[in-house]
Amino acid sequence: MEKWEKRPWIDVTCSYIPVEIIHAAGFTPRRVVFPVEVKNKAFSPASLPVNFCSYVKACLHPNDAAGIVFTTCCDSMRRGYDLITTCKKPAFLLDLPRSLTSRTTDYYQEQLLHLANWLVEIGGKPVTRESLANSMTLYNNLKYQLNNHLQESNNIWEFVLEKQKLIQAFLTTSPEEVLKQLKVNFWAAGLKEKGASSLKKIPILLSGTTLPEVSILTNLMESNFNLVALDFCGEARFTPLADNFSFSANFFELLKDLTLTYLNKPPCPRMVFQERRAAYLANLLLSSKAKGVIYYSLKFCDHGLYEVPLWRRICQQQKTAFLHLETEYQSSISGQLGTRLQAFKEAIQGRFLT
Repeated sequence: MEKWEKRPWIDVTCSYIPVEIIHAAGFTPRRVVFPVEVKNKAFSPASLPVNFCSYVKACLHPNDAAGIVFTTCCDSMRRGYDLITTCKKPAFLLDLPRSLTSRTTDYYQEQLLHLANWLVEIGGKPVTRESLANSMTLYNNLKYQLNNHLQESNNIWEFVLEKQKLIQAFLTTSPEEVLKQLKVNFWAAGLKEKGASSLKKIPILLSGTTLPEVSILTNLMESNFNLVALDFCGEARFTPLADNFSFSANFFELLKDLTLTYLNKPPCPRMVFQERRAAYLANLLLSSKAKGVIYYSLKFCDHGLYEVPLWRRICQQQKTAFLHLETEYQSSISGQLGTRLQAFKEAIQGRFLT
């Protein structure tokens, strides 16, 4: 057994949580991608509001993690933290700023110090300059390699499914294991390009709050869509450290660079970087040359709904078709949503194929 395989897990619920700190404390960070069913009797579905976020319900799923880190990104996350702590499970609530200023940067850096101290309280090692530098180097190398893989111009659906598996491995597996898999050509199996379809596929951009269930991608494939770009929490929004980053810096300088890296990454709908967010999405749509945008959001997710008017405006400006699908976390495409996808395809394929 490898040394890293013995490390306990720490679940994380948001892409703004620096996994490097958790790793430096002797844990393996793991993004929550559990099923929706909540088997813990204290959190039975009947005890939660009907309009409670299905992703937060998944975060309450019992597992073997030594602790879980929530953020203050929404009220449901705060309530999830409250529920977890009532069962005496170690949990930490990371207060996440909504903007990037010198004041919020200093505040978030202070919050990260509290996170490091909490990790020690639950059995982790003190985060030192050496351990943090090593973890940052490891994750930086991994992020660069993942970016290179994900940006390859292979618009074949078999590649897309494997790319999603690679993203999920990055989110839920130790970084050492993912790098090990990459070295042996992680997606060699099943990635041999198959014969091109005789039908011309419609290029689309798929965006949303959380990564969709695999059956949704399969449904899109069967509907003759070709995915040319993704924008989801935890997917392409992870960012390597700046080129001028120095691993010879002291502990607080390292922590400051890590703080700035996370607050400067492509913003999610929860952040108040509306101009940055709009420019990012507009550029993503333009560079992808997609003929349609499918926005996939969770029910009862306010931040996800904030994004719908923005996407509609961008699509209108670029004369691109837009479809909003709203469903539960980790649920497949229903018959009704499948019918909407079919109607969406018929609405744009005539314009695309001419």
